[in-house]
Formats: sequence, structure tokens, C-alpha cells
Amino acid sequence: MSFKILTGDEAVAWGAIHAGITISTAYPGTPASEIQETIASSGTGTKYVWAVNEKVAYENALGASYANQRALISMKHIGLNVAADPFINSTFTGVNGGLVLAVGDDPSMYSSQNEQDSRFYAQFAKTFSMEPSDPQEAYEMTMEAFEISERLRLPVLLRLVTRLCYGESPVHLKENGKGKNELKLEKDVRRWVVVPSHARMLHKSLNEKQKVLEEISENSPFNSMVLKSKKRGIIASGIAYAHAMEHWDGETSVLKIGTYPLPMKMIRKFMDYCGEILVVEEGEPIIEKALAELSPKVHGKLDGTFPRQWEMTPDLVAKALRLPYSPPTPVENLPPRYPTFCPGCGYNFTFKALKKINPQVITGDIGCYSLAVFPPFEAMDTTVCMGASIGMALGLAYVGVKKPVAVIGDSTFFHAGLPAMVDAVHNNADILVLIMDNELVAMTGGQPTPASADEGKTPVTLEQVLTGLGVTFDVLNPYRPEEELLAKFKEMLEKPGPVVLISRSPCITEAKRRAK
Repeated sequence: MSFKILTGDEAVAWGAIHAGITISTAYPGTPASEIQETIASSGTGTKYVWAVNEKVAYENALGASYANQRALISMKHIGLNVAADPFINSTFTGVNGGLVLAVGDDPSMYSSQNEQDSRFYAQFAKTFSMEPSDPQEAYEMTMEAFEISERLRLPVLLRLVTRLCYGESPVHLKENGKGKNELKLEKDVRRWVVVPSHARMLHKSLNEKQKVLEEISENSPFNSMVLKSKKRGIIASGIAYAHAMEHWDGETSVLKIGTYPLPMKMIRKFMDYCGEILVVEEGEPIIEKALAELSPKVHGKLDGTFPRQWEMTPDLVAKALRLPYSPPTPVENLPPRYPTFCPGCGYNFTFKALKKINPQVITGDIGCYSLAVFPPFEAMDTTVCMGASIGMALGLAYVGVKKPVAVIGDSTFFHAGLPAMVDAVHNNADILVLIMDNELVAMTGGQPTPASADEGKTPVTLEQVLTGLGVTFDVLNPYRPEEELLAKFKEMLEKPGPVVLISRSPCITEAKRRAK
């Protein structure tokens, strides 16, 4: 064996490569983007695909699994909302080749619009999930997840969090990984065609698998127990286990959880042994709720020992254990410093002009341009989810608001804006859609969009799509004099029906990187 210093994301990528995947699919989203980036730059020749959104990425991988090939899908937690339909239905159909879904949750919302715990999805879908506590476990769990997936013929969810995705540590790697599965199609319409008559039996079969899932969890090496003092015990999972171990005194009993369904036999044994129980977990109190039903001596997020929101930290654990800790000292009297666009970015000039035009309402979307909500621009009134800018602008127009402006990025338009754009045309909605086109997915590291002219790919341009929809559109160069920008905005706002203005300027940061 050899070892490398790897982040959690990189460890998952190498775990998948050494597990013999044929394909990796993804839509970029922090903190999970680097999984696919690592596979792309691994030099192993593993096929990777940046899909137009998470739903399509999941369906790509499911199709590969149908042909007996191992496939990895990676996305951020909010992306799983988009991919939920095929994910949940695939637990009914089952899989052939191993299928592992790596999801990066983002506690404290460092780059997300909500906090969300993906373990709920695994419970809802009635499938197996795993939660590593460090990059070494991320590597080992990924390989094991493919084995479990093929054994159960179910997708397996690997739950990651930001602190793990970007934290680095030595990881021991196998010298040689598993070879790829044989390409094999076994048609079985009773499994793969989920019409109601088939789905009823598939659900019965899925329920029958739950006992096997529980047995695997009870016997998993990723769950471990150290019985010491009977006075107090800690039950911890994932990265929160690492936080708890920073304060372990060598005497407190500890139960480490790494797999779900929960190993309840092990948990009951631990609870019978210990007096008070402190549950340390990242995200929602999923473990704690299961334990609270068994005993009132459990403490965690439900009783206020830990806050219900934001990231778990070593300081919070120290405070709960009544150990000395140093809370951060707030710095006072500093003026607010708002995040803003990169110097030279075309967004600066587009939003400056849009602010001067001052439309009645500006609905926003997910991307770099979300920063337009802050001073000095203050040119965005809503931001909810991918693609919502156009959908919300439609609703505003339907109830009589004059010419709402929907701001959306080029990647987000392809991801989730197209269905709403079709509705806009179909209903002849009086809106202006402003597409901020920087020719890549800038916010997550410069991944390609469908319009990118990558080798071997056929670009699908915004102009082609809009022409096909029959939409009136124009292209704006944001580096033109401001009076020209203002004139163009006024012209487009006066046109009836749905109109689109593409503000096109390459990402300045990516342009610098490529120039080097």
C-alpha cells in the first residue's frame, strides 16, 4: 500500500476508481465538485460526464448500472432535491452494477441557500447509507459501498460534509484496484418498468431487504464501541466523531456510528452500559431522535445542549462536556465588508446599469450574480433555488406586476431554467430574462456548460435554444459604454411578451487562470 495526503473529496474519487467504476457523473456544487475534478485529472482514463443537472447525472449513472457497470454520482445536498425522483425510484428498481451516490452536505451554509441533512433521503428511500469521519474512511467506505450496492442491488448513499470534503489527512491507498465489470444487459421489465402493478411488488421486495440492511449495519467495521466509564458515554458520527475525539479523556465510553440504518443492537448495549448519553452528530438530530425514544438520559440538539443550526465544532463539544474552551472573540467596530464581484468582471457593469434602470422587481437565481443583492448594486429581490428566477417572474407577471426581470446564469438556465422558459413562451408572459453568460460554471470552479466547445462535444448554444423556442433575444457586451447598456435595457423592456437579453463576458478569474 501507498499513501497520499488527500481531502475527503479526493479520497472518495480514488476509492471509486479503485472500486472499478466505469463512469463518474456529476453536476458541480460545493462542497462536492472536487470529487469529479479529481477523477477527471486522475490520469486513469475513467470516463466522466458533467451533466446538465443532478437529475440527469443520476439517470446517466443508473443507465450505466443497468448494463452492469459500476458508477459514481456526486452532487451537493441541494442537488439531491433535483435528483430525488430517480434516486428514490431506483431503490424500487434496484441496480445491477454498483451505484454509489456521494452527497456533500454544507452545514453553516458556506456556499448554499439552506442546511439539509441527506441522511433523511436515505431513510426515505429505504436504502443503505454511510458517513465517513475522515478521508481514510471516505476512501474505504466508497469501495465498500460499491460491494454493498451490488450485494443488495440497491444504490448506496455516501454522506459527506464540508469540513470532511476539504479537510486533508494521510490516506493509505491500494496499489491496484478492482477491474471493471463485464458489460452485460439483462432485461427485466418487472424490475425496470415501474408501472403501478410492478411497483407494488418492488416495494414489497424493498421492504423485505430492510432486515439485511440492518444486519450489514450491525456487523459493519465502520461502527465501533469502546466501553470505559459507566457514568457517561458519547455517541458520535461522521466528522462530529473527529470533533468529539479531540476532547476524549480516555475514560469516557464512546460509540462511533458510520452506517445507516442505525446498528440498534449495538446502541442498546451501549445505552444499557452508560448513564448519561451525549449525541454528537452533524446536521439534524437523526441519531438522537432514535435514542430519545428509548431513554430520557440522552442529550444533544433536542434538549438544547447543541444548537439545532450551523456546523458542529470542537468548541461546542468541549462546552457540552464542561471542558475549558475558548469561544471566538468578536471583533467590534469594523465596518461591514460585503462580498462582491471580481475586479474587471462584466457583472459589475451589467448590474450597475440594471440598478439605474430600476425595474419594478428583479428575481434572482443561484450563481456568482447572487452577489448583486449586496451594496453597491442592491439589484436583486429574490433568490430561492436553481431556475426559480424565471418561474417566479412568471408568477409575478401573471398577477399583474409590470415586466419583471429574471436574472439567471448560463449554466443555471440549462440546469433548471429551460422548463420555465418554455412556459414563458407558451403563456406569452411579459417578462425580461437576463442571462448572465460567463461561458462556464464559474461559482464552483470553472466546469463546462452545454455551450462549451470541449473536444469531442457538440456545443449547444443559448442562441440555438432561444431561436428554437422562438424567443426574441439580443446579446449585450457589458464592457460597452454605460449609456449603450442603459439604452439596450430600455429597448428590451419595451418589447412585449417574453424577451431575453444575454449579457456575455468570459469569467475574468478563469480567463486569468487559462492565460497562465
